Amino acid sequence: MPQLVLFKRSWGIGSDDFVFPGAIDGTIRILWTVMVVAFYAMYGQDLDATCPDSLVLHVYFVGLVFFLVVTAVLEYFILAVSMRGTIADSSARTPLPILLYIRLSIALPEVIWNAYGTWTAFDAAEHCHRNVVRLAKGTVIAGWVVFVIAMIVCLVVCNLYTGKNKKRAHTQVRSFKRASRRSVRTTKQWEKRCKCMFMCARGDGEDTSVFATLAELSADYFKGVDLVPSDVIAGLILLSRKQERKRQQWRVYVNETENKRPMEDTVDSPGILLEETRAPPPWMTLDLMSHYLRFAIGSYGWPFYLTLTNRLCGLCGLCSACRCCACIRPDERVNMDNCCLCNTAAFLKTSGVHTEDIVYASLKNGIYEIPFYVVIDRESNAVVIAIRGTLSLQDVVTDLVIERDDLNIPSVTGSGHKGILQSALYIQKTLQDGGIIQEAFNRAKCEDLVITGHSLGAGVAAMLTILLKTNYPKVRCYAFSPPGELVSPEVCEWAEDVVCSVVLGDDIICRQGMLMMDDLKIQIITAINETRMPKYQILSSGCWRMCCGRSGMMEDDVTHSNGDVTDGSNGVVQDIRCSLKMSLEECEAHSKTIQNSYEPLHLPGRILHIEESVLSGDDEFSAMWKSREEFTEIIVSPDMLANHFPDALLDAIDQLRERNCVPTAAPEPLFVDTRMEVEC
Repeated sequence: MPQLVLFKRSWGIGSDDFVFPGAIDGTIRILWTVMVVAFYAMYGQDLDATCPDSLVLHVYFVGLVFFLVVTAVLEYFILAVSMRGTIADSSARTPLPILLYIRLSIALPEVIWNAYGTWTAFDAAEHCHRNVVRLAKGTVIAGWVVFVIAMIVCLVVCNLYTGKNKKRAHTQVRSFKRASRRSVRTTKQWEKRCKCMFMCARGDGEDTSVFATLAELSADYFKGVDLVPSDVIAGLILLSRKQERKRQQWRVYVNETENKRPMEDTVDSPGILLEETRAPPPWMTLDLMSHYLRFAIGSYGWPFYLTLTNRLCGLCGLCSACRCCACIRPDERVNMDNCCLCNTAAFLKTSGVHTEDIVYASLKNGIYEIPFYVVIDRESNAVVIAIRGTLSLQDVVTDLVIERDDLNIPSVTGSGHKGILQSALYIQKTLQDGGIIQEAFNRAKCEDLVITGHSLGAGVAAMLTILLKTNYPKVRCYAFSPPGELVSPEVCEWAEDVVCSVVLGDDIICRQGMLMMDDLKIQIITAINETRMPKYQILSSGCWRMCCGRSGMMEDDVTHSNGDVTDGSNGVVQDIRCSLKMSLEECEAHSKTIQNSYEPLHLPGRILHIEESVLSGDDEFSAMWKSREEFTEIIVSPDMLANHFPDALLDAIDQLRERNCVPTAAPEPLFVDTRMEVEC
């Protein structure tokens, strides 16, 4: 931070991002030089006697060694300069652009020399000593590979659709004047980016308004932020360590309080809910959750089925359930599956439903159009609607349309996630137009309706349940890992008896939303402002922790409160620190605007939180009913993405079932004896 400026254009990379590339490139070039010199020393003397064109090879290898040595030394100079300072203090890295200009000026003759080597190795000296020619060919091929990789990296870090910066980023202090409206130019830039990223998802006239909405949301979120991707990663690592320390302190406090007070004592600590929690309905059991989660997993189709089973055995089982030539003899109950109905076959194998119990299946996928299955579950004697989660770019676009939209339900006034609501309305219209639910009831001879899904499918399932609750009083929903911002608080309370949300560990999707992401942005900038460590040490510590499970070089005194750094060049340092503080102040001011513009949305219904037991000291899971307010902050941890996968959630639920665990209600689990085998 800030973005590197070269050729009067900002790039998506910082001046402290050349440590690892410089070390890798410099080391490779040194080893390359040693190998070429050693190999050439062994066979170079035979060239003059065996090859009339040996002079061209001599000239090429001398020039190659020269370029390798010069570029390696220059890479290490860039490495040394890039290691200076911290993320927010780039004043010590002022000479870096000059070194980069020198490196780029050497790149052109280096490419020309590699072209000369290509001509030498493949044409002029082709009849020389075989081993020497092979060495020349290997070096020129490696040279072109390095050149292609460098060009790809430049394209990746280049900021498209951005204007030119006339001043150096480290000497420029931006004036953060609050505007009443977002910049039209910035919104147009983000609209181009969204259309470029989701090019394959574009297909109908509705895309224009969708991408315009995404552009406005992106311009809102990234307003006043001058961070490169590596800054964000470093900030997440710092924030993760900070949150981990707080949680560790809280666990120590809980253990001390548990030893000092009897279980029936009240707790006056912040963050503890003291109100009585009503018992959940009898259908919210772990057995039924495990049962219907398999329907949600099956809706993902054959690719996910093969990843969860043994490849060979799963493929054989899937082939036995597929139908050949289904495109010639289509099944009227299944719409837009592939020729062999592989997705439907995977759903049947995962859920255990028979083919004749399929009432309707739609695999049409577009923006606001989610694939779903309507089947009869003979085991529980209920009609099941299983909705697929995010599996395509169209689904991602649906996820990102996070504007609020009115539900228009007579029984309650509230709003919800626009993209998910539109998807639920699409499924509702499809079911009503075809009379599918009534047909399923007639075939099943029951009126129990279960709607389930995972991720995006969970959000759509919960929203569809809320829409159908008035007309179908026996409807209930199992929403596995639903999106964090779904419906307003009034709708959450109204749906507590019909919707059960299940969350695993630190799942980021269940805590993700516009307000939570905006708070995360402020926390990242704050952590960057407070740290005294250079970025390469932070990233190294994060990699070490990810690989070895420990924080490595990260110490407890990584950050400090005042954010001051003592340096000789006080003027530039103060300018950069001032710019960072102004960026933080701008984000905090803009956060208030976002909070006024976006109504808070929460997870729907009752929420069961499954996590690894921290009090028992083992890898066993515990289950606890929690309030929706506990999922309004993103927890940065190594498992925040892994906890979202449905197979991980299924394994956790099955482990709880094997131990005959009964989910407890908050706040008792903080003070319950975890050595008991019945309560988790």
